[in-house]
Amino acid sequence: MTDRVTAERRHPGQVLYVSWGGTGRSSSLRAAFREAASDGGPLVYLAVLDQSSFGDVDDEMARVVADELEWLLDAQINLTRSQLGLDDLPVQVSVRRGEVIDEVVEAIETMGDAKILLGAPVPIAGHESLDAFVASVARRTGQETSVASGD
Repeated sequence: MTDRVTAERRHPGQVLYVSWGGTGRSSSLRAAFREAASDGGPLVYLAVLDQSSFGDVDDEMARVVADELEWLLDAQINLTRSQLGLDDLPVQVSVRRGEVIDEVVEAIETMGDAKILLGAPVPIAGHESLDAFVASVARRTGQETSVASGD
């Protein structure tokens, strides 16, 4: 509990942007950048190698994919920073492998409070609708959760 409180004080206004299975579209990422900048906090970009897309990939190949994805996301972040004139906005990339909602919950447990923005909608395995998924993330994390609306 103490670590979580410390994390909250260190990073007021932080935003967790979550992407998986092709949801990390440029317009959604720009929306996340704008949200983090307006809230005055850092942006954490959580990319999840989800089970429906990567469940059959062995651990060694998953590490290679994660390393390449992190490199590509760093490039995308640098381009987005430049396009939006937000060169000073702190951004951290985290690539994880697992079920999307479980990885979001774990990230929030590590970060402390954050506004959660989900990438552009795609079908969510095990959920009736995008609204049901958003509600499930909000319920499990106790955090404000919404879909990043693009340009």
